[in-house]
Amino acid sequence: MTTTDTGELAHAVGEELQRQREDRGWSRPALAAWSEGRANARTLITWEKATRSMSLRQLGDASRIYLIRPSQLLARAERRIAWDPDLAVDLAVLAVTQLDALRPAARWAREELSAGGPPFQGLGTVDLARLAGSMSPQHRAPDHPPVHRITGTPMTPTETTHTTPIHQPTDTAKPWWQRPVGTNPDRVNLAFLLDALRTAKNSDNRDVPCVKFAHNNELDAALLLEAQVPDAGFVFRSERSFLDRAAAYLVARQGISSIVVAGAGLPNIAGEHDLHSLIRRSEETNRTREQTIARASVIYVDHDPLVLAHLRTLADENNGVHVVDADPWDPHAMWNTLYNTGKETPGLVSPDHDRVALLLGGVMSFHGGSRAEAAQVVQDHLARLPANAFLAMTHLLQPEHPDLAVQALEFEAALQRRGPGAGTGTGTGSLATKAQIEAMIHGTTLLPPGIVPAFAWFPDGPPTDTPLCGNFTAAVLTQKPGSDRDLPEPPWRSARP
Repeated sequence: MTTTDTGELAHAVGEELQRQREDRGWSRPALAAWSEGRANARTLITWEKATRSMSLRQLGDASRIYLIRPSQLLARAERRIAWDPDLAVDLAVLAVTQLDALRPAARWAREELSAGGPPFQGLGTVDLARLAGSMSPQHRAPDHPPVHRITGTPMTPTETTHTTPIHQPTDTAKPWWQRPVGTNPDRVNLAFLLDALRTAKNSDNRDVPCVKFAHNNELDAALLLEAQVPDAGFVFRSERSFLDRAAAYLVARQGISSIVVAGAGLPNIAGEHDLHSLIRRSEETNRTREQTIARASVIYVDHDPLVLAHLRTLADENNGVHVVDADPWDPHAMWNTLYNTGKETPGLVSPDHDRVALLLGGVMSFHGGSRAEAAQVVQDHLARLPANAFLAMTHLLQPEHPDLAVQALEFEAALQRRGPGAGTGTGTGSLATKAQIEAMIHGTTLLPPGIVPAFAWFPDGPPTDTPLCGNFTAAVLTQKPGSDRDLPEPPWRSARP
C-alpha cells in the first residue's frame, strides 16, 4: 500500500513533515545526519515534496526521524485537507464558554463530558439536529436555584456555589506563567503534558502512551522530552503515585476530613485510579467499628479553564468530591475561596472543625519566580492552614551526588526547552536543592522518611527497574504544629481559665 505522488494526502503528509522540521529549527542535512543512515537529504526532499510514493514502512521511518507519531502525522494531514465532513467540536472548551448565546450548548457539552464522552467530537447532521433540539426553549431544563450542600435549603441570589461553572477572566497583571494556558496553541499546558507522559497497559500488558486528553503540542513536547531524557515520564508518574499513597495514609491513619488537591491536573485514564477513588477504597479497608460512615471531602483546585472542564466531570457532591476554580499560586485568594471568607454561608473547608491536608503535587516546580518567591508561596499556604494540618508536596530535586546532579541539570534544561514556557526564553520547570525544599516547609514537623525521591517514599514494595531520573523529584510529608493551647499545662503553672 502506497500513497500516490499526486494524492492530496501525500502532499499534506509532506507539508506536515516539513513544518515539523522547520518548527524544530532543523536543516535537511542535519536531520539526515541525525537519522544515522535511515534517510539522506534527497530522500527527505522527496518525502516533504511528495514527488515519490511512500510506503507504510517509509511512513514509520519518517515518523521516527521527524519525532512525530504516525497517528499524529496522519491526523494533522487529514485536518489540513479537511477530509472529515463533520464539524469538529472541542467539548472542553465549549463547556466553559461565557457567551450567553451558547449557554445551552455549554450545558450540553458538560452533560456529554459527565457521561464519559471524549473531549473532542465530530458532529454530523444527526448530532447537530440533537444539539439544536436541546437548545430550543421547550427542551431546556428549568434553572433551579442551587441548594446549599450542608443545610439543603435553596440559596439566595446573594449566595454563591463553590464550584463555579464559569472561569473568571484572567488577571492580565499576573506574570505570563501564572496566567491559565487554556486553549492557547503557543503554550504547553502542564496538566496535558503530564497526561501525555502517563502510561497505561494494553491487552498484552505492555506500556502504551495515554492520550486521552493531551493535545498535539503537549504530545510533541512529551515525545521530544522522552527522546532527550529516557524515561522522563517516570519523574511525573512517581510524583502522582506518592500523592496517592500519602492521601490514603492520611485518611486511614490521621483522620483527615478534607483533602485539598491544589494543581490537580487531569483525571486518570481509568476512573478507579483517580485520587478520590483510591481514598474511598482506603476508607473502606481501614475503617473500624468505632468509626462513623463519614467520608473525607476531596477538593480539586485549579484555575485553568480547560483543566477545570475535565475535572468537573468528576465532581460529585453526594460523594464528597468537589472542584474549585482558584489559583494555587495565590494562596490567600485560594483559601479565602475554600473557607468562603467574608460570607455568611460556610465554605467547603472549616478551619475550626476539619482536619485538613493540602497536596501540592509538582506545582511549585513550575513557579516562574525565584526559589525564594516559590518558598514564600508555600509558607503562605502553611500560614492559612489550620493547626495540625498536613502538607504533602513534591518538587523537582537537585540530587547531592555529583554524577546525578549533572544529569539532573540536563533534565531541567530539556524541560525548560520543551515544557511550559517553551520558546519564550524563560521556560519554567526548576530543580530545588534539599536545603531549598527545607526552606519551603520551614516551621513544620517533617515526618519520616524525610525528603526522599518520590518513588522511595514508603513504596508498596521493593522498587523494580527504577530509572535513573527517578532521583530527580523529591517527596515530603510534613505537619503544621498545633497551638500551645493544645499542650497540657506544666504542674508549676496555673491552668488557663
